[in-house]
Amino acid sequence: MTDSPNYQDSIYTTAQPKLKKISDVTSGLSEMMQGKYLIKFDLEDDAQYQARYKRSEYNNSVNETIELAQGKIFRKPISYEDVTPQLEEWAQDVTGQSTTLNEWAKHETRKAVRDGLVYCLIDMPNNGDLSSLTDAQLSQLDLKPKLSTVLFSDIQNRIIDDYGNLVQVTIRESVTEQTGRFEQDTVTQYRVIWIEGGEVWQELYREGKDGKVQLWEEATIITPATNARKLVKIPLIPYYTNKTGAHNAEPPLLEQANTLISFYNINSQYTRALTKSGDPTLTMQNPEIDENGRPKPIKLGVNSMLGYSGDNAPEYLEFKGNSLPEYREKLKLLQEELDTYKSDLINKGNTVAVKQVEAENADNASKLTNFAWGLDDYLNGIKEIVSIYLGVENIGMIESNKDFDEYKITENMLEKLSKLELMGQISKRTLLELYKKGEILPDNFDIDSEIDNLSEQPPL
Repeated sequence: MTDSPNYQDSIYTTAQPKLKKISDVTSGLSEMMQGKYLIKFDLEDDAQYQARYKRSEYNNSVNETIELAQGKIFRKPISYEDVTPQLEEWAQDVTGQSTTLNEWAKHETRKAVRDGLVYCLIDMPNNGDLSSLTDAQLSQLDLKPKLSTVLFSDIQNRIIDDYGNLVQVTIRESVTEQTGRFEQDTVTQYRVIWIEGGEVWQELYREGKDGKVQLWEEATIITPATNARKLVKIPLIPYYTNKTGAHNAEPPLLEQANTLISFYNINSQYTRALTKSGDPTLTMQNPEIDENGRPKPIKLGVNSMLGYSGDNAPEYLEFKGNSLPEYREKLKLLQEELDTYKSDLINKGNTVAVKQVEAENADNASKLTNFAWGLDDYLNGIKEIVSIYLGVENIGMIESNKDFDEYKITENMLEKLSKLELMGQISKRTLLELYKKGEILPDNFDIDSEIDNLSEQPPL
């Protein structure tokens, strides 16, 4: 066995078919066709198969579920509680391309909900020994941590310690090489990262056209030289939405993807049957005779029959079978199943009191709540590493929205609620709570303090 960075470990080989399926399903019809998810009939030639593929409708309900989850979680932006000013300032541009941490997290949530796991690699420019530079000179250097995405499917192999931490990881990348003045070539690169003695190291390997992998860049320390604190783990932060083990996961919508593939095939068969049934079929007498001495009915398709007059002359017969109703019923059941995935995403458990659900009761929470908890762990894992890079204390919390129920107060409702309070039909506290829920008041509005302030004011 060749000890090479392109080695595929058991996590990779087990996860890859599932990740490819969910990627194909969410990418669209052309990927579905390339993946051969549309079943070809035994007596169907290539031209007929291609024609049926072009007629097949594909409603990407898995993408709709992903967008629903993303939209619900980011109905409100992430919040910062007692974090350092330096961290909040950094969060305004986390990629060097004017991307805020909230925008970054929103994009990554889509990938995490699709694949079950996505990583964030935190890079920090290493400019050598900067101890001789003044503060003014340091401020001119772009020494800020930058985030980049690493897909679960791009982790080729990994070494995990007894505590579930990565101590070495190999990331497969595609890079562009300049092969001439104008021409470029895309090559496969393997970035190997490991931690040793509190320092993070990196090697680069590249794969030639002959398939051989060779060292491209010698091992270098990528931990910043100005960093006084040592890193205790590789700066690769996981975002889990369906964790199955240490640095392992499964797409949480895989079951829905399988149902969608079934719906896609049955719907294609239904469309084909519907097309065929509209064309009269030239038929001659069935040579088989029943117990009454009459020709047996001719069977076409799945559980479908054509009637026959009984004489020997060929005639065109209209479709009279029951396979179309069977297809329709199957499609109806599959559609109901697909719709259930969306409702289960939110409604499993009590989403109204979602903030009261403790982590140990995660099984009773909705999938959406688990996604949000995974996002919290991810964001605070980023905060921990970035705080080390920035040389500031790792304090406070970053939290995602878990209020998924959209409740807006219109101007008409606002007027009516104010009148009810003036008439004494609802209390001041109830009014303020409704204002807060309806997003008239901000989430950090302190109702108790406001009630105390109001009670101290003299009556008008």
